[in-house]
Amino acid sequence: CLQSLGDVKFAEGDVTSGEQYYSEALPLFRGIGDWWGEAACAATLARLAEASRHFAEAIRLYSDALPIYRKIQDRLDEADCLAAIGDLHIRQRQNGSAEKCYEAARSIYRTMGLELQEAKSLQQLAFLARTDQRSNDARSLYLEAARIFDRLGAVRPKAHCILGLADLANGGGDFNGARKLYDEALVMFRSVRHRKGEAECLRGTGSASRALAQYGKARVSYK
Repeated sequence: CLQSLGDVKFAEGDVTSGEQYYSEALPLFRGIGDWWGEAACAATLARLAEASRHFAEAIRLYSDALPIYRKIQDRLDEADCLAAIGDLHIRQRQNGSAEKCYEAARSIYRTMGLELQEAKSLQQLAFLARTDQRSNDARSLYLEAARIFDRLGAVRPKAHCILGLADLANGGGDFNGARKLYDEALVMFRSVRHRKGEAECLRGTGSASRALAQYGKARVSYK
């Protein structure tokens, strides 16, 4: 009943009351051995903590839910939980921990045949590899993710992968290759009206053009 009341409050937009009901329901589910209810409560409270930027608390709550999902063999929620913890570790710049979570989530998604979720995990792993200056690993991961996104017709995430590849080429001194990739990503971002992605591509094209001493093209891109 408490969980249901929490759902009602969330539906009404009363997040504070909803969170209170879930907090009261959690120990009750734990006390009666209702594993599914306990895990669902913990995961919901984790999402609320994340939305409030209480990242350490969110990680703790997701970590409480994770072994329960494993116990009841709920593989999808287990993988989603791992991916969510990975996202939180990135926010806290705990890249090693994030990478372990995404690798585990990716393995489950692949086993379940969930290509979109698998590709998103690959994209996050590519970002981590690039951040840690493992350019070859990042390139392979971006390419693998982009192939899946392309097969699924997921334009925006594919564009982000191409943008990542362009940044890698630009940072590695392949300025002509970078410009081609920026142009490719730009077309995709424009097709889905993603202004921020479009701006990042233009800025990257400007940087690559300037490195090639093509200052006229650089000025056009920066404008």
